Amino acid sequence: MQENLFNTKAIYIIDSSAIILLRQFYPKDIFDSLHSKICDILHSGRVVILNLVFDEIKKETELYKLFRS
Repeated sequence: MQENLFNTKAIYIIDSSAIILLRQFYPKDIFDSLHSKICDILHSGRVVILNLVFDEIKKETELYKLFRS
């Protein structure tokens, strides 16, 4: 098991606050490349989001569109 620890791609578990704060403190119009990289990770299938967190993101229409695309 331990020998396979670094052989697989990382899977990320994120909280809604990380995404909400990203938008608040690192606006896309200024940090476009950062947002692009995060979107790439989100769309890669390597991100796990708990239902509770996803429900919280639904309240933020812009963020919800990002996760649903």
